[in-house]
Amino acid sequence: MTVSTSTIEVEFPVTVTCDDIGAFDSYVYVHLQQDQTGATGSGDFRPLICDSTPHQYLVHVFADALVFHDGAATASSVAQNIGQNLVEQSGSVSAPTTLVFGKVDDPATSVTSSTTGSTYNVTIEKKGSLYGKEITGDGYGLARIDVTVTCTPPTTYYSPWLTVDIEAPNGQGVLTGSNAFNNPPNPQLVCDGFGHRYEFTVFAQLNTGPPGGFTSGRASAAAYIEGSYGSPQWPTAPNADAVATIQLG
Repeated sequence: MTVSTSTIEVEFPVTVTCDDIGAFDSYVYVHLQQDQTGATGSGDFRPLICDSTPHQYLVHVFADALVFHDGAATASSVAQNIGQNLVEQSGSVSAPTTLVFGKVDDPATSVTSSTTGSTYNVTIEKKGSLYGKEITGDGYGLARIDVTVTCTPPTTYYSPWLTVDIEAPNGQGVLTGSNAFNNPPNPQLVCDGFGHRYEFTVFAQLNTGPPGGFTSGRASAAAYIEGSYGSPQWPTAPNADAVATIQLG
């Protein structure tokens, strides 16, 4: 499995085969654990394609509290395909894996929202700026990163929008931030089928390491299309639509 050079995010490929049982919900939940470092992370992907043939999914797993290292880890997953009248398919597996540092740059391509009907392409730029120097420590309270978004006009009365989260190493711990707490989330998107570049302001939120906010260095940024999540490593949040390793500072 590929661990980003930010040490925060792992690309977790998982293959699931399920049958068409008229399911109203289907998902695969994955978990990663490094016994030698104590680092853990989890995530899920839904819905699954259930047509009795195998399909591979890429789940973006963000560190819970401690950063990942290259080397051995244990990967596990549970899949469920839930139909009517208690009809259900499920399966689970656990296996050793190896984490290897590599490039993480996964834009969103032709993702259609079930809420607005808009189709999106999303690319996260590779550099972010830091603002709002903390009183104590060397960190900053917010980061600004550019995101290029192409989206088609909505087919419903809902307005298209985007959430951007950042997770960064802070010592051996992690620091997360999001723009999801802005109301409404910034900035307002122009969905006309053309690419537009936006600056997103991400506020530091959860810190499991020393105090001080965001600092210069590598971090992982995740974009969620029409989703609002206060932290990228929430195991109940849907899979990120776009992920990139960025340089803060």
